[in-house]
Parts: sequence; C-alpha cells; structure tokens
Amino acid sequence: MSRFIFWALVALVVVAPLPLAGNRPAPWSAMAIWVGMLLVLWALVAVRRRPQGARVADRFLLPVLVAFAGAIGWMLLQIAGPLPADWQPPAMARASTAYRDSVTSTFINRNSYATYAALGLLCALALMFSEWRRLRAAARHPMALAGARPLAGAPRNGGAPGSELRLGLLSIGAAVLAAALLLTGSRGGFYGLAATLAIVVALLALAGLLRGWRLFGVIGLGALAGAALLLATGGGLSGRLDRGAANIESSRGALFAPTVEAIRQRPMTGYGPGSFQGVFEAVNDGTLYRQGYYIDKAHNTYLELALEAGIPAALAMVAAIFAIAALCLVALLRRRAVRFALAGLGASIMVAIHALVDFSLQMPAVAVTYAAVLGVCAAQSLRRLTER
Repeated sequence: MSRFIFWALVALVVVAPLPLAGNRPAPWSAMAIWVGMLLVLWALVAVRRRPQGARVADRFLLPVLVAFAGAIGWMLLQIAGPLPADWQPPAMARASTAYRDSVTSTFINRNSYATYAALGLLCALALMFSEWRRLRAAARHPMALAGARPLAGAPRNGGAPGSELRLGLLSIGAAVLAAALLLTGSRGGFYGLAATLAIVVALLALAGLLRGWRLFGVIGLGALAGAALLLATGGGLSGRLDRGAANIESSRGALFAPTVEAIRQRPMTGYGPGSFQGVFEAVNDGTLYRQGYYIDKAHNTYLELALEAGIPAALAMVAAIFAIAALCLVALLRRRAVRFALAGLGASIMVAIHALVDFSLQMPAVAVTYAAVLGVCAAQSLRRLTER
C-alpha cells in the first residue's frame, strides 16, 4: 500500500501541469479529491505502522500543523458567510489569447511557468552539486571509498564514471530548463532565479561547502553560462529587462496601493477566501479596468493572502511553511543531506521571492510541485539531522 501511495503521489505531481496548470475548476477539484484520497490511505497505513523517527517528526510538526490548520480553519469560517452584495464582482470577459511570443508550456501565463521551470532547474542544480562532490571525493580517496558505505555526497563503489554520466545528463537538463525559463520572457522569474542562486551560493560558502578558488570558479562559471544562455535564447527577455524595474514598480504599484488600502480597512479578519477581485473593484479608482485590464489577482501572494484571510492568518500560514523550509537551511549549514537541503531551500527561496511580484503559487501545478519538493527535502533533512 505504501508503494501505491508513493507512486500515486508521483503521478499527481507529473500530471498536475498538464490541464492548464490545474487553473480551472475541473482539474483543481480532481487534484483536491486525489490528494484527499491519498491522505486517507496514508493515514490508515500510518496507524498500522508508525515509521521510524515518527515521534521526532510529530514533535516538530505539531506547531506547524496548528498554525497551518488555524489559518485554513479561519478561511473556512469566512466562506460560511457570504460577501456583501456591493462587493460581488460583475461578469467580465476574459482577455483573448496572450503571450504569443513567450514560452508558457501548458500554463496560462509566462510568469507561472517561469516559476515551475525554476523549480526543476534548482533541483537539477542541487543534484549536479551532489555529483560534483562525488567526483571530488572519488579523486581524493579512490581506494578508501571503493568498499565503504557512502555518506552524503560520497560515491558508491568509487562512483566517478557513474557520477560523470549523471553530471553530464543533469547539465543538459539544467540547460534546457534554463533556456525555457529565459524564453518565457518573465522578468520576475529571471530576477527571482538570479537572487535565489546568489543566496544559495552565499549559504554554501557560509556552510564551508564552497571555499577559495572553487567558490569563485562556481560564480564565474555560472555567470558565463547564464550570459551565454541569455544571448542565445533571451532576446525577448533582454528587451523587457531594458525597460528596467521601473516598469515593474509602476505596473505593480497600481495593483498594490488599492490592495494595501483594503487590508488597512480590515487588517485582522480579512474579507474571506476568493474575495480579492470583488474587494479590489470596490476600492480602486477604475483606471485599470478602463484600460482593458482584467484584475483577479494581486500579483503579490502575501498581500492577497492578507486581504482575504487577514494578517494574523496570513502570518500563521507563511510561518508554517517557513518552519518546514528552515529544516533544509539547518541541514545545509550542518552539511547533512546536502542535495535535499539545497533543492528544498532553493525552491523555497525562489517561490518566496517570485510571490512578491506575481501569483505563481496560486497555480495548482506550481503549488503541488513545490509542496512535493519541500516535503521530500524537509523529510530527508529532518531524518539526517536526527540520525545517531
């Protein structure tokens, strides 16, 4: 049964992006039912057989569960009461097909797909770093490692030939994902990835996993690879970057100012899940609508969450996710489960940054994929941190 649950979860993560990233009632409802059924099956298995280390996980997860469940519970209470009639949004026709010159895959917009591609790229880079460490370990201690039980980052049976092949394949995959991200033309995705990589490299240096010439070599190689990919595939993105951050500030400012004003009016209780569009129509001056824009997202997940759920519930939900991601940070600084810690931490930083200027996490496919990556990486980090 455990094997069935595992592969059913993997299938969900794989299929999630296909029906417009799950951003329609039918696919997101099917995904919710799928997850609910797996959760029930997993609970039945867990009752019969508590896995090793469950007590440690329970102690850690209890406050996280309370915070997250409290936020969800509050939003369910909000749903129980309908919005005032004045806030009900009128029917608005959706814009015609957009992003003709940008890669969006099965997603409805380029920014969300940029986040999705970045998640895959960061996981690939984490695995590449792990294989690079295997090669270094094999070069330093080829005989000692031949028959030893490998530790995190150490090769199996010498490991160098296999690591070289895996490193090459991962490099190809990373290049494809990076090119796909650049071809989206998403400025938020590009800036978010650049900031994420800079933070991750700084943390690797802080943990002592990159030092001296290797640190500068990674920075230089990364800069050269990024520049080459940008020149080869980022023509559309380069044009948008030339217009600079001022355009982002002006376009997002028109959304953020009314949203912040609405939050100030009801900071503690919020307006209820799904209320953003109606509330925004009530508090903005109508300029964006007159210009032909269709506004149903705040383009800032934190602000939209605070508007709908209230600041306390929003803080509780963000803190719960941050606490899980913090496991990966602790594991990385202690050099435990490095590849998992890197992937989970990189994914968390990326979605956290991009959520400042867009709504990628509100796409079911991105949310499901990020939850799967963080869940696996945090679980492995916790296991290695509690090993004796």
